[in-house]
Amino acid sequence: MAGLFQSPENDFDAHRLAQTVLSTPGDLDEQATVLERLLRDRLFGTLTGIQLALPGLFAEQLESGFVLNLTLAAVRNRVSQLEMRDFYAETTSDGTLRIRIARVSCPRDCPRPTEVFGVGETSATMQHLSTLPRFPLKLPVLAQQLVQLAIIDRPALVGPPVDVVRVHATGLDWVQRKPVCSD
Repeated sequence: MAGLFQSPENDFDAHRLAQTVLSTPGDLDEQATVLERLLRDRLFGTLTGIQLALPGLFAEQLESGFVLNLTLAAVRNRVSQLEMRDFYAETTSDGTLRIRIARVSCPRDCPRPTEVFGVGETSATMQHLSTLPRFPLKLPVLAQQLVQLAIIDRPALVGPPVDVVRVHATGLDWVQRKPVCSD
C-alpha cells in the first residue's frame, strides 16, 4: 500500500481491511473486488472529513490526485498474479467529491514477461525508466533506486520505510519489508 491508508479519526485502516478480506475464501481477483468496494467507501468518508476539516491540506495534497494504492500479489499454479488498484480523488465542477479507481490485473493486463509498476508519486521514477534501454538484471536494486528518486523528487509526500517484493512464477521474495507488513 502507498498513500493515505490509515486515519484514526474515522477508523479507516486499509491494512486491517486487507488482512480481513484476504483471510476469507476466494481467488485474488474476487478478494481485490471486495477490498476495492470496502476501501472506496471508507476512503470517501475519510476524504470528505479531511475536505471539511482541513480544506487547505485537502486542496494542496489530495484534491484531483492520487490518494491510495493497493497491490495484491499471489502465485497460483506457477503463474504470478497481480491485482493493483489506484484510488484518485476527483472534484467535479460543482465541488462534489468522487473516487476514481484505476485497475491493473496481471497476467491479463501485462503482456511482457517483466513489468514495472509505479505506486504513488511516480513522475520522477517513470521519467528515469523511460531513459533505460533495458532493465538491469538486478531488478530489486532498480526498485530501490526508483523509490529513492521519488523521495528526492517529492520529499513531503514520499519517504521511508519502503517495501520491495519480487514476484515470480515460483513465489514471492521480500527484498525489503517494513515491520507493519511482517504478518
